[in-house]
Amino acid sequence: MFSLPIGCLENAFEFWPTFQSAAFEEEQLVHAAGDYYNQTVVFTVPKHTFRNLAYLNLLAGRTWGILFMDQNRQYILVGNRDYPLRLGAGIKTGGEISDLNHASLKFTGQSPFRF
Repeated sequence: MFSLPIGCLENAFEFWPTFQSAAFEEEQLVHAAGDYYNQTVVFTVPKHTFRNLAYLNLLAGRTWGILFMDQNRQYILVGNRDYPLRLGAGIKTGGEISDLNHASLKFTGQSPFRF
């Protein structure tokens, strides 16, 4: 999975999510003024580290496009210059071996078009 900032390839980030944690969802909403699609890409980055935290700080507050490869090895570009995605992140970690230790990333946006 690759996430590319819109209009700036120098700031591209490559993430290797936890096995089978990445997902893309697109929900169509119908309104009198017209249809639009809620687009969401969610994935989990394992092993919460200071490096990952630095990446999260760089990712926050920007607009994004996500190039996503699914299990069929097909690429999906979600988000564009006119209808970008925004990041929401959650970090879970703990002191016990059984505690979760990861960052969960969720990129969401709305578009009048399918991906």
